[in-house]
Amino acid sequence: MTDQIKLSQLEALVAAVEAGGFSAASVELGCTQSRISHSIAELERYLGVRLLVRTRAGCTPTQVGQRVLAHARRMLQLAQEIGQESRDHVGLRGTVRIASIRSTATHLLPHVVEALERECPGVHIEVFDGCHSYGEVTTMIERGLADVGITRSPQGSTLSRISVQPLVSDRYVVVAPASMRLSSPANWKELAKTPLIHLQQPGAQWIVEQCLNAGMSRHRVRELVNESGIVAMVSRGLGYAVLPRLTVFPDAPGTQVLELPFRALRQLVVCQLLGHSRNKATDIVMEFIRSKTLIMQTEAWKAGVLTCDL
Repeated sequence: MTDQIKLSQLEALVAAVEAGGFSAASVELGCTQSRISHSIAELERYLGVRLLVRTRAGCTPTQVGQRVLAHARRMLQLAQEIGQESRDHVGLRGTVRIASIRSTATHLLPHVVEALERECPGVHIEVFDGCHSYGEVTTMIERGLADVGITRSPQGSTLSRISVQPLVSDRYVVVAPASMRLSSPANWKELAKTPLIHLQQPGAQWIVEQCLNAGMSRHRVRELVNESGIVAMVSRGLGYAVLPRLTVFPDAPGTQVLELPFRALRQLVVCQLLGHSRNKATDIVMEFIRSKTLIMQTEAWKAGVLTCDL
């Protein structure tokens, strides 16, 4: 007796009923009549019920056979859809352009591109990771220079033109020289004589204002336009910074990461232009980017740096 129901058995059952007999079913499926008979007999033994009544005129399902037949048709339909789905993935063709801030291009997109190359080899991905500010990503989307963007949730009038779907969040942290003896969460008094190294980008002032409201000193400020430069300055003991956790992951030599004395999150999203002509390739890329399975494979997720917003 078989250990499980096989699709071939369900196929034989449906064909026998719809064709009106075992002989006609064998012609339809391109096999022998004995194969049809054997498959249905195996299925009946496994279920412990009689499914068909054979007569000279053909075969008809029993009362329980009618119910099993309905389930069999649904299962065969699902199997067909699964096969079609996989064929659609393999046969998909197209180029999708992704604009991304550096941290997500570094820590999330490699897993997405790897999975797409394996499962959808006909989809070509172009990643623009030179976006130094959140607004650069949405600008590329609006100008038609990118099909998909990953950035912080856009604010204001941009929302009327951009379709936004949640992705992940990370928290803001204090990055300080490893040479300093500091508390975590950060104590502003311990940092009062240390310069703040500020990220000179649109949108970066928000977290500074939050920290000032929470008691951070208004002391000397250095300004740089990229995170890697800031981290290099911090590692040399030239100041501290308040940055998103993913931006400074993994911890750079010569630095230490402290929690803020309050909770502040950066919400990252996947965006597209509203009303933009979409295609199957772009839809598939969106699905892969928003795949929780792929997000959970990243080192950032495993280290507790990210919270999934899906």
